Amino acid sequence: MGKMRTKSLRRSMTAAFLATICGIALLSAVTIFGASRLQQEILERRQLTVSSSGFQIETGYVLDIDSSSIVWQPLSGRDRIAYYALYAVMVGLPVLYLILGIGAAAAVYYRRKLRTPIAQLQNGVEKIQEDDLDFHMDYEGSDELGRLCCSMEKMRRELQQKHKALWEALEQRKLLNASVAHDLRTPITVLKGYLDYLEKNAAQDRLTKEMLLDTVSSMQEAAARLEQYVECVRDIERIERIEIRRRPENVKLLLNEIRSDVQQLENGIRSNARQAESEIRSSVQQAEDEIRGSAQQLENEIKSNARQAEGEIRSSVQQAEDEIRGSAQQLENGIRSSARQTAGIEVLISDNIPAEEIRIDKSAFFRVLENLLQNAFRYARKRVSIDISQKEDFLILIMEDDGKGFAEADPEKAAAVFYSTDKGRQHFGIGLSVCKLLCEKHGGRLYLANGKDGGARVTVSLKII
Repeated sequence: MGKMRTKSLRRSMTAAFLATICGIALLSAVTIFGASRLQQEILERRQLTVSSSGFQIETGYVLDIDSSSIVWQPLSGRDRIAYYALYAVMVGLPVLYLILGIGAAAAVYYRRKLRTPIAQLQNGVEKIQEDDLDFHMDYEGSDELGRLCCSMEKMRRELQQKHKALWEALEQRKLLNASVAHDLRTPITVLKGYLDYLEKNAAQDRLTKEMLLDTVSSMQEAAARLEQYVECVRDIERIERIEIRRRPENVKLLLNEIRSDVQQLENGIRSNARQAESEIRSSVQQAEDEIRGSAQQLENEIKSNARQAEGEIRSSVQQAEDEIRGSAQQLENGIRSSARQTAGIEVLISDNIPAEEIRIDKSAFFRVLENLLQNAFRYARKRVSIDISQKEDFLILIMEDDGKGFAEADPEKAAAVFYSTDKGRQHFGIGLSVCKLLCEKHGGRLYLANGKDGGARVTVSLKII
């Protein structure tokens, strides 16, 4: 049976039927030969009569008989039946051998050669029609049916992978829609609150020019945040539609470009931190001047009104002024601390890629690298390490920092859309989700974990073959 599986259908069928014909011919020859011998034996039992008058027996038992005078006695009824029945045997049995031999050969050929692959193919087609891809084609013949089963198994695996990818995309879309609905609720609520505030105060003629400008400014910030959310969603949709184009890249040149990109990104983050510190300092000073002017104007208005309201409004103005100063000072200190921290971060890069050339989408790789590096700079204290290596058909990028790491409950949640531990929501939390999408499109994965020292550890695998 094993040899039959290795032969093609034509060769195995030819061999089976040649063997069958040879067997039929041999049996037919034996049958005809045996029937002839039996007929001869029947004829030998007949008696003969000599009617010649000159019949004599000479010395030496030589019979000198005229053939015309010899008369054979007829066969008995039983012998006659047996004699002619043997003719029927010589004709009928070979025909019967032919019918039975061909039927037996076809049955054996079907059972050993066709039944198993046909049954698996039929079962596979029915499973696919029912949208059930949880089966396996285990027929391993090297004939036409074996290759057909192998092709169908490949088709099943590809369909299963596409169904899985489609299911994951639908789940990601559901999570994205849920995240968008949740995060849009906050700025919408803020806008509604300001509209209610304007409606109530406008009806009572208590809106001053400064109050109106301040409320409009806050509403503009909420609207700008809504626009940022929409732009983030568009970015994710563009990433989902992007096509990965692997091109051969020289490993040495690629590593040099990685080091240069890391250095430029590090310098850019430091420059942005210093610029942000200067802008915050200017904004804080401007806010203090505006608060002093508003307080003086309100104080002048209060003097012309009731003395009781004067104390309450002056207290409210002083409290608001202290809160704004405190928040601005806290934000300024945070940015200064971030700038000092970024300036003191050491970036360590190591590589171990034995190949001289790899096939990779360089733009997708550098986008993943830059997003991860920005997150690492944001949370690291003193050190960020980058290790680039090759493992079989995958490029492995491991980035670690010495920051606070991911939440202990489930580090993988950090790759969800709009996930962020920044309570001030200065960041929208789409960097890791973009990295995850790009890695999966590149035939790899994104793994999130905490390092031994407590910092974040991100592992990226990209298929390069």
